[in-house]
Amino acid sequence: MVVFVCWRTLILHTAQSWRLSSSALSHPFHIHVNPFQIVSVKDKITKKEITTGEYEGMKGVWKDTIFVEGDPNGVQSWLKTFG
Repeated sequence: MVVFVCWRTLILHTAQSWRLSSSALSHPFHIHVNPFQIVSVKDKITKKEITTGEYEGMKGVWKDTIFVEGDPNGVQSWLKTFG
């Protein structure tokens, strides 16, 4: 099993945009302390926004966890976080 850990230092009072995807395992993505806003969830192949199923109503919502599907042809989650 491959585990990837990314430590980041967020700059206070700034915004960052991140793209999340997984080509192996499905896993919940969580940022400790800082919430993040879902900008969009898109199909990796068609690039169309996914607005149904578990991602229904997420656009613009502030979260502390999002489930990232582990599929090379799965979804990409775009989010914004503020330090």
